[in-house]
Amino acid sequence: AKRLLKKRPELLHQSFVVIADRQTHGKGTKGRTWYSDSDGGLYYSLALVPHSFQFDSIEFYHQAIAEAIQSVVATLTPVALSIRFPNDLYIGEKKVGGILMESAMNSAQDSQLDYLIIGIGLNINQSSFPQYLSNIATSLALETQRTYSKKQFVKPLTQTLLPIFGLTYVKE
Repeated sequence: AKRLLKKRPELLHQSFVVIADRQTHGKGTKGRTWYSDSDGGLYYSLALVPHSFQFDSIEFYHQAIAEAIQSVVATLTPVALSIRFPNDLYIGEKKVGGILMESAMNSAQDSQLDYLIIGIGLNINQSSFPQYLSNIATSLALETQRTYSKKQFVKPLTQTLLPIFGLTYVKE
């Protein structure tokens, strides 16, 4: 999404979503990597310009985003996710997803964001993980013994996330 914004900044006149079947450099918080070398995951980025954004309420945004994902997953699957603040999603004791927010603004004096990118990694159809993750990671498919269309998560996620930032979903 950031590369796309550099090439085409006019895209931010409306929010947009980028999804990938696979990532080669998935990012987690604090410089960690997010394992995304599988086409079983949903690697989703929502780029937007919030109508307002309160930096001192960052915990609220993390919680609201996590609850939005939790709600969408509960609607589409029989799985109940738990939230480990600030940005991890679990099924039992195994991680199934993560959230990363990145923002930019032109001036430190101006508290208006140029953009916000909400990155979500959600393990949907992975049937296995590398040995070093097998005891700490899971997927919706492993937990329910069925596979899901990753695309069925995109629209409801977007529709649920945009209102958090005062925006409305417009189909194009």
